[in-house]
Amino acid sequence: MPSTGVIGRDAELAELDARVRENRLVTVVGPGGVGKTALAGAAADALADRFPMGVRRVDLTRVDDPGAVAGTLAAQLGFDSFDALLCAPGEHPLLLVVDNCEHVLDTVADVVASLLGACTQPSVIATSRAPLELPGESVVALAPLTVPTDAEPESGPAVELFLCRSRDAGSSAAGEDPLAVARLCRQLDGLPLALEIAAARTRTMTVAEISERLTERIDVLQRPRFRGDPRHRSLADTIAWSYELLSPAAAERLDALSVFVGPWSADAGRAVTPAAGFEDDLEELVTASLVVADTTGPVARYRLLETVRRFARDRLDRRGDTTLAYDRFVDHVLARSRDQLAGAAVAWRSDLLRELLDGFDDVAEALRWSIAHDDDPRRAHRLCSALWAVVHQRHADDIVELMRGLVERFPEQTSRGGAQAVAVLATAEYVSGDPGGALARVEPLAERRTDADLATVMAHRILGQARSAVGDRAGAVDAFLAGARVASALGHAAMADELEVAAAVVTADIGDVDGPLATVAEVVARATAQGSVLSASWARTVHAWLLARTDPAVALAEADAALAGAREISYPIAVAANLRTRAYTLLLLGDAAGAVAALTDLRAELVDHGALSNARLLVDGVAAAAHLADHPAAGRLAATARSLPITTLVSSQFELIPLPGEGESAWPRHDVLAAVSAALDDLTIGPDRPAGVDAPPTPSGRIRRGGDVCEFGFRGRSVTVRSSKGVLDLIVLVAAAGSEVAAVDLADVAVEQASTGEVIDARARRDYEARIIDLQAAVDEAEHDNDFARSYRLQVEMDALVEHLAAAIGRGGRGRRDADHSERARSAVTHRIRGAIRQLTKLHPALGHHLTHAVNTGTYCSYRPEQPVAWSIEGDAD
Repeated sequence: MPSTGVIGRDAELAELDARVRENRLVTVVGPGGVGKTALAGAAADALADRFPMGVRRVDLTRVDDPGAVAGTLAAQLGFDSFDALLCAPGEHPLLLVVDNCEHVLDTVADVVASLLGACTQPSVIATSRAPLELPGESVVALAPLTVPTDAEPESGPAVELFLCRSRDAGSSAAGEDPLAVARLCRQLDGLPLALEIAAARTRTMTVAEISERLTERIDVLQRPRFRGDPRHRSLADTIAWSYELLSPAAAERLDALSVFVGPWSADAGRAVTPAAGFEDDLEELVTASLVVADTTGPVARYRLLETVRRFARDRLDRRGDTTLAYDRFVDHVLARSRDQLAGAAVAWRSDLLRELLDGFDDVAEALRWSIAHDDDPRRAHRLCSALWAVVHQRHADDIVELMRGLVERFPEQTSRGGAQAVAVLATAEYVSGDPGGALARVEPLAERRTDADLATVMAHRILGQARSAVGDRAGAVDAFLAGARVASALGHAAMADELEVAAAVVTADIGDVDGPLATVAEVVARATAQGSVLSASWARTVHAWLLARTDPAVALAEADAALAGAREISYPIAVAANLRTRAYTLLLLGDAAGAVAALTDLRAELVDHGALSNARLLVDGVAAAAHLADHPAAGRLAATARSLPITTLVSSQFELIPLPGEGESAWPRHDVLAAVSAALDDLTIGPDRPAGVDAPPTPSGRIRRGGDVCEFGFRGRSVTVRSSKGVLDLIVLVAAAGSEVAAVDLADVAVEQASTGEVIDARARRDYEARIIDLQAAVDEAEHDNDFARSYRLQVEMDALVEHLAAAIGRGGRGRRDADHSERARSAVTHRIRGAIRQLTKLHPALGHHLTHAVNTGTYCSYRPEQPVAWSIEGDAD
């Protein structure tokens, strides 16, 4: 897709890079169209190697409701709630780019402050037209590109960007009058977006014609009432001028497309703008740089830059067509949701959840419009079905906010739609960790609902979940079975199956296991025969959990099969539940090491999917493993598990392995993951392994040297690197695992046996030392720029100088008693070893992580991994 790039931004990019290295919050501020997003993106790409957890981007242009900021930020980062995000582990650095904050600035400031206060590691780059005004915030003010003068019309970044984008558009503005190009760049105030839009028109107009048209046009923003930054006016003029060059059909279509706050497909665009000629108009809009196309995925996606969208939305409002466009948009979302959910009453297909999650933003926007503008609740109520289907997977915070707005706007609960809205809200509150609030909301509704409809089923479903979470198991079973009877009478087989399984889980928790096992086995067979893939997967997951109470070995085999199936259809909660079952059955079978490995996988699963509202699944399993190993934190882990909200029935109060912890204090929510990680580390590695925990198999590694390259094999993956001195140092340390090697001896490794035979004089030594210092600085600069080829060349020269100096001093007749030489050797060897580890980390992150924590450098260097690795070293010694 078109990009403003970072032409002419070298100084700003270096400044932003430096600020992020020194500050946890950096805000890039500047007028619209100045290139804030492009600069932040370029800086994030350049800094990515410093953040092991990667770079994550959140675009807030699609958020108009301040109440949705926290949930949107969590959801775009892959977390099911903002609270889950705050509970995410913070031991590894993460860079978060929060883009387009200005329209919800105060709320963004509160959310970012909460994030930075709760988590120790994330760094944040925000883009906005104004600072967040938070303590510790560093502000980078981004000005427009430097514009040329008539004295030097062909120089400057504004000209460079304009000519580059005109070439991208297929024209050759480079051959035009340089003075005309310079004048146009000044007219556009050096704003990158304005330059891009103007450049797109050079296919059909000369630069002089563009400049003249911009001079002549009178825009509404130039009326006396406009008192904003003149640069905003020049950008608006440029958009308006390009807009006026559109065909009437394309202009009208652009206005209607402004209802989309995020990316949209061609099908969605046709639904909102149904007039003939859609493909031609869309091509015209893309060519004019007013619509951005992304064709990298299986289906092309389109979007409007926020500045363009707001301009088009203003035109739509002034034409009086906003309601018509939004009505078409809402009707399109309703139709799409209806088609997606078709057949779900009988069978839940495997790709349904993915489709519903992908379409969440449109459903949320359609619901906001309906709540704010519809006179009756029918459309809003029909949209609830899509939200109810995804709330257990993600977006719980967003759905709570949306549904509270809906029930406040349309409070009646007697209709099927009104009852369904309350049930969806209560479900979202339950998933967010408030089962008591959910129960208080839905219990009166369920008691008075006698209609045999889907709303009654939904009400009884959440009633059973909430009752189970607060300890009323008998009441939960009654609610589930009542809902199952209604669902069965309606022909909603998938829902009936789910509620029967839920009742079986709670019944087993009460004490009867045989009956629930038979019930769930019947559901597995029935759902499989009906092709209800998700229902069958969940039922099989529950079946494995129940089997663990009677036959752990059989349960382990069932959990492994269910785990493989859940992974195949990308069903996160089933994957997590099966990993937990696997861990418990292995504990019961005496395989503590296997159980800890399964719990480690479960931790990664919950973190990767941001599903930390389900942390109870993990914490009680780790507490059980710690209890059996007599780990000192077992009691507190158990108390913590009991304090966490129950968000799925398989994480209920039932304890397959009775746990201690009565009377102990729980860890605060934001410390839970760190405590779990520490316990897992204790149970996995180290000489102080608690009694009863078997040592895992010793991992192996391979190093093969040949010529001027070395191959490293580790954890099933091999990489090849040049045999730099730093790499050779690492091989020496690995070969001497557990022993210390002097840096001055490493400085002599692989030195040619021939010696100078003479001691260099003081002046020559100073020259050598000065050159080594210069080379170290150059290596630092090259690695900062990720130019590892240049870094390697410089290191080779530096290694040779260090070796020559060491040979002259040490083997030329003098002992190595010179403290300065020892310090130089320590510095040079440390630098090249760490450089080699950084290079390996880029190629093989797991190997780099291992070496980072296992290799110690200084006057004496060593390789001391916490968990031993059986290395084989082959090949040349030369």
